[in-house]
Amino acid sequence: LSIVLLVGIGAGLEVSDGWVSRPWVPDTRSFTAAKAHWLGDRLVGIHKDCKITAKRGCSSKSGRRNALIIGNSHVIDGWNVMRTIYPADYFFVLDTNGCASKQSDSNTKRCTDPDNLRFNPAFLKQFDYIVFSRLIDARYLDDNLAYIAFLAEQNVEKVVVLGNYYRSALSFDDALQTFGADETRLRAFLTVDATVNQALERNADSAGYLYVDKFAALCVDNECPVFAPDGTPFTFDKHHLTRAFATFLAERAAPTITGYLGER
Repeated sequence: LSIVLLVGIGAGLEVSDGWVSRPWVPDTRSFTAAKAHWLGDRLVGIHKDCKITAKRGCSSKSGRRNALIIGNSHVIDGWNVMRTIYPADYFFVLDTNGCASKQSDSNTKRCTDPDNLRFNPAFLKQFDYIVFSRLIDARYLDDNLAYIAFLAEQNVEKVVVLGNYYRSALSFDDALQTFGADETRLRAFLTVDATVNQALERNADSAGYLYVDKFAALCVDNECPVFAPDGTPFTFDKHHLTRAFATFLAERAAPTITGYLGER
């Protein structure tokens, strides 16, 4: 993709030494470096919890609430949301990206869920609550709904289901370099499948779980944010949330989540 910098387009742009500077790019003049910063920033503090891998298991912490964040590559988004709301809780982070949807199926080479822990009742029941954090494509909706039903069948009492947010048809780092912070132009690339969120909400409600509608939490008068209050874009690619935006979401969704799980 050929990138053209349109100087002066959008809000919050300034020209410095021939470069377009943005207040949401910290200490860098390189957009590539900014993207790397947003990507790395999502994982800050993960060592204080436990990201489960084939080589690393986890042990629950006595005297603290233990929670499981389960999902695909959006599992880190859910972790950033929940650790903002509940900094004293201990989180197990289980990435099931690329995994077969059913326990009896063979896992693919991309599967990052060791030993199908997501289907292990003894493993699941050790948690005070579980957070289901996936970006769900309509093609795989039924599989995801079936998993939430599986959790209910295992008598998992508390589950928070995080809904989808916007997706961008154009990688947002490319869009920002081309159009700056011009939200009108950026929004032309944004899509959402409302039927997925509606199905997730019905499914969670029927299981007695909490569905968190990101749009309901974030939007005001039908205006849904593309940037966090500090100007950081909601995504650095097409849909994964930047940490600043996940923190913003957490602050807005906290009353709903703490009403279900209890105070911080």
